[in-house]
Amino acid sequence: MRLLAVDISIGGDAQRMLSQLEAELLNPVEIHQDIATRAENLTRDYLTSLAQSRHATADSLGAAPTGHLERAAESVTSRSDAEGAVVGITSPGITRAFSDITITPVNAKYLTIAATAEAYGKRAGAFNDLRLAFFKGGRLALVKADQSRVSDRRASGYGIESKAAKETRVPQQAAQRPPIYYWLVKSVHQQQDRTLLPSDELLQSAAEEGVRDWLKSFLS
Repeated sequence: MRLLAVDISIGGDAQRMLSQLEAELLNPVEIHQDIATRAENLTRDYLTSLAQSRHATADSLGAAPTGHLERAAESVTSRSDAEGAVVGITSPGITRAFSDITITPVNAKYLTIAATAEAYGKRAGAFNDLRLAFFKGGRLALVKADQSRVSDRRASGYGIESKAAKETRVPQQAAQRPPIYYWLVKSVHQQQDRTLLPSDELLQSAAEEGVRDWLKSFLS
Protein backbone atom coordinates (compact mmCIF):
# COMPACT_ATOMS: atom_id res chain seq x y z
CA MET A 1 0.00 0.00 0.00
CA ARG A 2 1.34 3.35 -0.97
CA LEU A 3 1.13 6.16 1.59
CA LEU A 4 -0.21 9.39 0.24
CA ALA A 5 1.43 12.50 1.71
CA VAL A 6 -0.23 15.88 1.39
CA ASP A 7 1.49 19.17 2.12
CA ILE A 8 -0.86 21.90 3.36
CA SER A 9 0.23 25.49 3.13
CA ILE A 10 -1.66 28.35 4.76
CA GLY A 11 -1.80 31.71 3.11
CA GLY A 12 -4.03 34.66 2.46
CA ASP A 13 -6.46 35.75 5.18
CA ALA A 14 -5.90 32.59 7.23
CA GLN A 15 -2.17 33.26 7.41
CA ARG A 16 -2.71 36.86 8.43
CA MET A 17 -5.19 35.80 11.11
CA LEU A 18 -2.81 33.22 12.54
CA SER A 19 0.01 35.72 12.58
CA GLN A 20 -2.19 38.23 14.34
CA LEU A 21 -3.35 35.58 16.82
CA GLU A 22 0.25 34.67 17.61
CA ALA A 23 1.11 38.31 18.19
CA GLU A 24 -1.89 38.76 20.50
CA LEU A 25 -0.99 35.66 22.50
CA LEU A 26 2.55 36.91 22.97
CA ASN A 27 1.12 40.14 24.41
CA PRO A 28 -2.18 39.01 26.02
CA VAL A 29 -3.31 42.34 27.51
CA GLU A 30 -6.78 42.15 25.98
CA ILE A 31 -7.22 38.50 26.96
CA HIS A 32 -6.43 39.30 30.57
CA GLN A 33 -8.80 42.26 30.45
CA ASP A 34 -11.69 40.00 29.40
CA ILE A 35 -10.73 37.47 32.09
CA ALA A 36 -10.65 40.23 34.72
CA THR A 37 -14.08 41.49 33.69
CA ARG A 38 -15.61 38.01 33.94
CA ALA A 39 -13.97 37.34 37.33
CA GLU A 40 -15.04 40.72 38.68
CA ASN A 41 -18.68 40.19 37.67
CA LEU A 42 -18.67 36.67 39.10
CA THR A 43 -17.25 37.82 42.44
CA ARG A 44 -19.66 40.75 42.76
CA ASP A 45 -22.70 38.62 41.92
CA TYR A 46 -21.54 35.87 44.30
CA LEU A 47 -21.17 38.27 47.25
CA THR A 48 -24.50 39.92 46.49
CA SER A 49 -26.21 36.53 46.52
CA LEU A 50 -24.36 35.45 49.67
CA ALA A 51 -25.50 38.58 51.47
CA GLN A 52 -29.12 37.44 51.20
CA SER A 53 -28.55 34.44 53.47
CA ARG A 54 -25.43 35.00 55.65
CA HIS A 55 -26.96 36.68 58.71
CA ALA A 56 -26.15 34.15 61.44
CA THR A 57 -24.98 36.62 64.09
CA ALA A 58 -27.69 39.15 63.36
CA ASP A 59 -30.36 36.45 63.40
CA SER A 60 -29.12 35.04 66.72
CA LEU A 61 -29.49 38.49 68.30
CA GLY A 62 -32.69 39.39 66.50
CA ALA A 63 -30.91 42.34 64.92
CA ALA A 64 -30.90 43.86 61.46
CA PRO A 65 -27.90 42.78 59.30
CA THR A 66 -25.08 45.29 59.03
CA GLY A 67 -24.79 44.82 55.27
CA HIS A 68 -21.04 44.17 55.30
CA LEU A 69 -21.30 41.61 52.48
CA GLU A 70 -23.30 44.05 50.35
CA ARG A 71 -20.59 46.66 50.90
CA ALA A 72 -17.95 44.06 50.03
CA ALA A 73 -19.80 43.37 46.77
CA GLU A 74 -19.89 47.08 45.95
CA SER A 75 -16.14 47.34 46.55
CA VAL A 76 -15.17 44.67 44.01
CA THR A 77 -12.84 45.94 41.29
CA SER A 78 -10.47 44.38 38.79
CA ARG A 79 -7.35 45.27 36.87
CA SER A 80 -5.25 43.57 34.24
CA ASP A 81 -2.02 43.91 32.33
CA ALA A 82 0.30 41.75 30.25
CA GLU A 83 1.16 39.67 33.32
CA GLY A 84 -2.34 38.65 34.40
CA ALA A 85 -5.72 39.61 35.86
CA VAL A 86 -6.47 40.60 39.47
CA VAL A 87 -9.75 41.02 41.36
CA GLY A 88 -9.67 43.34 44.40
CA ILE A 89 -12.04 43.68 47.37
CA THR A 90 -11.58 46.39 50.00
CA SER A 91 -13.53 44.59 52.74
CA PRO A 92 -10.97 43.27 55.29
CA GLY A 93 -13.26 40.48 56.52
CA ILE A 94 -12.99 38.71 53.17
CA THR A 95 -9.39 37.73 53.95
CA ARG A 96 -10.87 34.90 56.03
CA ALA A 97 -11.58 33.13 52.73
CA PHE A 98 -7.87 32.36 52.46
CA SER A 99 -6.77 31.54 56.01
CA ASP A 100 -7.63 31.73 59.69
CA ILE A 101 -7.52 35.26 61.08
CA THR A 102 -7.06 36.69 64.57
CA ILE A 103 -8.60 40.09 65.25
CA THR A 104 -6.98 42.23 67.94
CA PRO A 105 -7.90 45.72 69.18
CA VAL A 106 -6.20 48.79 67.75
CA ASN A 107 -5.61 51.73 70.10
CA ALA A 108 -7.69 49.95 72.74
CA LYS A 109 -7.39 47.17 75.30
CA TYR A 110 -10.44 45.17 74.29
CA LEU A 111 -12.66 44.29 71.38
CA THR A 112 -16.38 44.85 71.94
CA ILE A 113 -18.60 41.95 70.90
CA ALA A 114 -22.26 42.90 70.65
CA ALA A 115 -24.55 40.91 72.95
CA THR A 116 -27.88 42.58 72.11
CA ALA A 117 -29.76 43.58 68.99
CA GLU A 118 -29.52 47.24 70.00
CA ALA A 119 -25.72 47.08 70.16
CA TYR A 120 -25.17 45.01 67.02
CA GLY A 121 -23.43 46.95 64.27
CA LYS A 122 -22.73 49.92 66.58
CA ARG A 123 -19.66 51.09 68.44
CA ALA A 124 -19.78 51.17 72.22
CA GLY A 125 -19.12 54.90 71.96
CA ALA A 126 -22.60 55.33 70.52
CA PHE A 127 -23.98 54.78 74.04
CA ASN A 128 -23.38 57.10 77.01
CA ASP A 129 -24.98 54.91 79.67
CA LEU A 130 -22.82 51.80 79.81
CA ARG A 131 -20.70 50.65 82.73
CA LEU A 132 -18.05 48.03 83.20
CA ALA A 133 -19.18 44.79 84.83
CA PHE A 134 -17.15 41.83 86.10
CA PHE A 135 -18.35 38.24 85.83
CA LYS A 136 -17.15 34.90 87.13
CA GLY A 137 -14.16 33.50 85.34
CA GLY A 138 -12.74 36.96 84.75
CA ARG A 139 -15.14 37.88 81.96
CA LEU A 140 -15.75 41.56 81.37
CA ALA A 141 -18.74 43.25 79.80
CA LEU A 142 -20.35 46.62 79.24
CA VAL A 143 -23.83 46.66 80.72
CA LYS A 144 -26.70 49.12 80.77
CA ALA A 145 -26.21 51.44 83.70
CA ASP A 146 -28.76 52.78 86.15
CA GLN A 147 -28.52 56.51 85.53
CA SER A 148 -29.50 57.33 89.09
CA ARG A 149 -26.52 55.39 90.43
CA VAL A 150 -23.74 55.96 87.94
CA SER A 151 -21.59 59.05 87.67
CA ASP A 152 -20.90 60.83 84.41
CA ARG A 153 -18.89 58.80 81.94
CA ARG A 154 -15.18 59.52 82.19
CA ALA A 155 -12.54 59.43 79.49
CA SER A 156 -10.73 56.65 81.33
CA GLY A 157 -13.55 54.15 81.11
CA TYR A 158 -17.21 53.30 81.54
CA GLY A 159 -19.56 53.38 84.49
CA ILE A 160 -17.56 54.47 87.53
CA GLU A 161 -20.06 54.57 90.34
CA SER A 162 -20.24 57.63 92.53
CA LYS A 163 -19.66 57.34 96.28
CA ALA A 164 -23.32 58.08 96.98
CA ALA A 165 -24.39 55.37 94.55
CA LYS A 166 -22.24 52.78 96.31
CA GLU A 167 -23.74 53.69 99.67
CA THR A 168 -27.28 53.19 98.37
CA ARG A 169 -26.54 50.10 96.30
CA VAL A 170 -29.25 47.45 96.35
CA PRO A 171 -28.00 44.10 97.74
CA GLN A 172 -26.79 41.88 94.88
CA GLN A 173 -29.33 39.13 95.53
CA ALA A 174 -32.18 41.64 95.33
CA ALA A 175 -30.88 43.59 92.35
CA GLN A 176 -31.90 42.76 88.80
CA ARG A 177 -28.97 41.96 86.54
CA PRO A 178 -28.49 44.81 84.06
CA PRO A 179 -28.64 43.90 80.37
CA ILE A 180 -25.29 43.09 78.78
CA TYR A 181 -24.60 45.18 75.68
CA TYR A 182 -21.04 44.10 74.86
CA TRP A 183 -18.61 41.41 75.92
CA LEU A 184 -15.03 42.62 76.17
CA VAL A 185 -12.34 40.30 74.80
CA LYS A 186 -8.64 40.58 74.08
CA SER A 187 -8.92 38.99 70.64
CA VAL A 188 -11.18 36.97 68.35
CA HIS A 189 -9.97 34.00 66.31
CA GLN A 190 -11.97 33.10 63.21
CA GLN A 191 -11.41 29.98 61.16
CA GLN A 192 -10.96 30.05 57.41
CA ASP A 193 -14.19 30.18 55.44
CA ARG A 194 -13.52 29.58 51.76
CA THR A 195 -17.22 30.00 50.94
CA LEU A 196 -16.88 33.76 51.36
CA LEU A 197 -15.60 33.87 47.78
CA PRO A 198 -16.38 31.91 44.60
CA SER A 199 -14.76 28.49 44.45
CA ASP A 200 -11.63 27.84 42.44
CA GLU A 201 -13.78 25.97 39.92
CA LEU A 202 -16.09 28.94 39.43
CA LEU A 203 -13.16 31.31 39.02
CA GLN A 204 -11.58 28.92 36.50
CA SER A 205 -14.83 28.86 34.53
CA ALA A 206 -14.93 32.66 34.58
CA ALA A 207 -11.38 32.76 33.19
CA GLU A 208 -12.33 30.36 30.40
CA GLU A 209 -15.38 32.48 29.57
CA GLY A 210 -13.12 35.52 29.41
CA VAL A 211 -10.89 33.77 26.88
CA ARG A 212 -13.97 32.85 24.82
CA ASP A 213 -15.11 36.47 24.95
CA TRP A 214 -11.74 37.53 23.57
CA LEU A 215 -11.81 34.90 20.82
CA LYS A 216 -15.29 36.00 19.74
CA SER A 217 -14.12 39.58 19.58
CA PHE A 218 -10.96 38.57 17.73
CA LEU A 219 -12.81 36.50 15.14
CA SER A 220 -15.64 38.96 14.55
